[in-house]
Amino acid sequence: MTGCAANKIPEKKAERIFNLMEEFAGYGFNKSHSCAYALLAYQTAFLKTHYPVEFMAALLTSEAGNTEKVVKYINEARGMSISILPPDVNESDLYFTPVGNPFASVSPPSRMLARTPPKPFVNRGSARENSNRFTISASASSRASE
Repeated sequence: MTGCAANKIPEKKAERIFNLMEEFAGYGFNKSHSCAYALLAYQTAFLKTHYPVEFMAALLTSEAGNTEKVVKYINEARGMSISILPPDVNESDLYFTPVGNPFASVSPPSRMLARTPPKPFVNRGSARENSNRFTISASASSRASE
């Protein structure tokens, strides 16, 4: 109020202005944020409804560092009839990726095969992008079954 007095604003008018600002502070900030969140919720619901496989792949990728959330979202994807494929050196990419039929499945990232994906695999992309398939030789296969 001292600033208003210094600027020759009448005390009653200064109080009225202060009360209006105080009233706005109680809801204005929340109101603007609720509008932004409503828009974000609408866009998220649209994507989840019309692009469910892509949406779940992006969601799983965004939470890849949080095992609890990944498990939760994998279960949610299964509830939406989206299968989550096991990691596959021939199919997996660096991120969770929609594969095959657009309504079929999500392939997990190649980094789920090991803690750190091998550099050549990361630099060249997945085998399916390069038309190269990794195979197990007969000798390696027989050693694995021993």
